[in-house]
Amino acid sequence: MKKFYQISGLIVIIGIILFIFGHAKGGNEDINNIHSGQTTNIGNFFNHNQRSRKSHHVVAKKRTFNVGKFSKINIDAEEPNIQITKGNDFQVTISGPNIKKISAKVEDDQLTISDNNAYEDGTYQVNVTVPADDSITEISGSCSEGNIHLTNLTVSDLNLQLEDGNVSAENVKARKANFDLVDGDLKVNNSILMNSTLNFNEGDLTITNSQFKIKATLGDGDVRVNDSKLLADSSFNLSEGDFQMSRPPKISYQLTTSSEDELILHGNNYHKHFAKKLKSAPLLKVSCGDGDILIN
Repeated sequence: MKKFYQISGLIVIIGIILFIFGHAKGGNEDINNIHSGQTTNIGNFFNHNQRSRKSHHVVAKKRTFNVGKFSKINIDAEEPNIQITKGNDFQVTISGPNIKKISAKVEDDQLTISDNNAYEDGTYQVNVTVPADDSITEISGSCSEGNIHLTNLTVSDLNLQLEDGNVSAENVKARKANFDLVDGDLKVNNSILMNSTLNFNEGDLTITNSQFKIKATLGDGDVRVNDSKLLADSSFNLSEGDFQMSRPPKISYQLTTSSEDELILHGNNYHKHFAKKLKSAPLLKVSCGDGDILIN
């Protein structure tokens, strides 16, 4: 029995020594970590999720580049929103979480805007300015999932393709324009489109206070023309959608709808078809496969 107490006492003394030594080396911290191992792991899991959520909202950066003179712009981009407008100089401003993903280079009198395909870290914006409204002769290219805004420009040739994005033109004069939109809208305001071809798979067309010669084909979308003038014969072919025109000038008409749809011209109802030819007046030709025509 005496031997048992001696051994027990020795164990207690050794334990006290180890405890004191461990405490001096930060032993309490290690022990706490061991005992709270599961809690710490769960906490790290939620913290990781919070960090992941925050990573989708990265603070945007912005940088402006003075570039050499150019007269053409080519767009070969996946997602950025792009604005081209008259400014003070030939400049490109890029904003977004990682501006290195967007490239803007001038070579052989052409500015090319491109990126590294799809990215999921936020929204990117590219603003291009030119010193005069007629500095650019041509804007062409494609953008998969971004919007394009053109303002205060006089351009000889516009040729743009968008898969999932909108185009707007404000105070723009184009001698020739071609827009192909798979899923997106086109808005034209205070502009002149002298010879334009528009193709929409799905999207709406809005023209306001403008002058145009247009050949438009829409798969699924509406057309609204307000306070605008035809420069020459123009046609709108809608597979599924309505055509509305307010305050039209004196023009010739060739209007066709299906038997179930309405055709109303200046308050008068017509069945399926209406045609009227005025001397020296441009012809507005509208065909709606499944949709109404309303002109007042």
